[in-house]
Amino acid sequence: MKKTLKTVIISILIMALMGASAVLSFADYDGLTFVSNGSGYTVSEIKPAAGSNVVIPSTYSGLPVTAIGKSAARDNTIIKTVEIPASVTQVNEYAFSGCINLKIVAFVESSANVTLKTQAFYGCYSLVNLTLPKTTTIPNECFKNCSALASLTLPEGLASIGSESFFYCKTLPSVNIPSSVASIGNSAFYNCSAVSSFSVGSGSGSFKSVDGVLYTKDGTELVQYPIAKTGDEYSVASGTTLIRDGAFAYSSLKKITLPSSVRRLGAYSFSDCSKLSSINFPDGLTTIGSNAFLRCGALKQVTLPSTLTDFEDAFVGSGIETVTLKQGITEISRNAFKDCSSLSTVNLPDGLLTVGAGAFYDCSSISEIFIPASVTAIRNEAFHGCEPFTIKTPEGSYAASYAQSNSIPVIYSDHNTEPVSGASVKILGFSSSISVGYKTTVTFHASVDCSEGYTLYWIINNSQYADDGSLSYTKKSADSKYTVQCKIVTDSGAEALSSVETVNVSTGIFAKIVYFFRNIFAKSSLIIDQK
Repeated sequence: MKKTLKTVIISILIMALMGASAVLSFADYDGLTFVSNGSGYTVSEIKPAAGSNVVIPSTYSGLPVTAIGKSAARDNTIIKTVEIPASVTQVNEYAFSGCINLKIVAFVESSANVTLKTQAFYGCYSLVNLTLPKTTTIPNECFKNCSALASLTLPEGLASIGSESFFYCKTLPSVNIPSSVASIGNSAFYNCSAVSSFSVGSGSGSFKSVDGVLYTKDGTELVQYPIAKTGDEYSVASGTTLIRDGAFAYSSLKKITLPSSVRRLGAYSFSDCSKLSSINFPDGLTTIGSNAFLRCGALKQVTLPSTLTDFEDAFVGSGIETVTLKQGITEISRNAFKDCSSLSTVNLPDGLLTVGAGAFYDCSSISEIFIPASVTAIRNEAFHGCEPFTIKTPEGSYAASYAQSNSIPVIYSDHNTEPVSGASVKILGFSSSISVGYKTTVTFHASVDCSEGYTLYWIINNSQYADDGSLSYTKKSADSKYTVQCKIVTDSGAEALSSVETVNVSTGIFAKIVYFFRNIFAKSSLIIDQK
């Protein structure tokens, strides 16, 4: 007894020396460990001994239990349900992370806001029922990989939803965003594959739902497309400038149309869209984020606009077979087409300066590639795993030296002149305008069918002219005979030709009379259309 009493006295003296603010730890018989936090207690550990159904007490040793500590129940595989009292105002980082058998989390209703910290419920794969408390913030990755979560009610007063906060909650059927929410982080609802629509509370100043698709209120950003939304095609709303990270990931869409306003596609924005076979890349697009088209196996052809400056890792592991870069692109970004094992046709534009590191890494189907004379740098492992293949390039170019230095077969050629597969150009007809001042103006019309960027060239009486779809050609004669040919040259240098046609422009007797009296009727003209 004397020894025990002596021990107690010594303990009290040590505590006194440490001061009133000293941290006190206690373990009770229910498998919970409590630590003083000044105003009350924090549950610092929930041990397996606490059992499968855990009820956090509202008080301990006469003081309130106000928090659940960092990693308190982390990787506890025994716990199945937990009831959290109204006294708790903070659930710290990783508190229940990895509790793979935790099914029900019940917060007792409280008038106070509860602060949730990063990854508090990360990886609770069995969590089905969650009653969220009043809170202003759902932090990054808070409920990430809670793949069994079947319902979700976000509380009024919630101000922000963090990045990846509900990442891979694949059984959620729908999500309503309260009007109070002012910010939603990237990929907050990434691969929530059962969500068929997003709704937004009336009066929201930050977000809106357009036919179930979540946009920012001003319409400039597409935040999230509901993966379970029906339909094979979707046209992004005009005025959208940014497709957020992961916005379309895992959707079953086959065709997506982007408006001319789009400037950026976020990281993983279309990743794992296994059925996506058609998407346009509008002029003005500057950035395609990392892994934006990761594993898009049905995507076979892409034409990238001249305005594109950054597409690092953009098409890794996709099913692309043909890629065309429009003139104006000066650099192929690092790992842009890495692991595109089906890629066999690459059209590079004049003016290209750099082929980035790993740009065509393990693109094993490339047998030949034309590299223009403008290229002055080919970075490390740009063509690793493409062997054997041949470089086609002008003699004396940097690419020719690169090929020789790396024992790559080379063919000397100034142009990539292979005809464009499936392209055609047809002369439709002409119209002529007979001026009373020495001149006959003939306007020729053509129809072009080409999936790539191109320039249309007219060859008229052995002279070449460029125009979009029609060409006005002026000659000092009332009657004229023209030998006309059309060709289109794609941005990659490939050509498609029409047949040669002879066109007789006869203005008729009346026009000739007008032409004769041109000095009398100096301001008149006669229009004659012929097809």
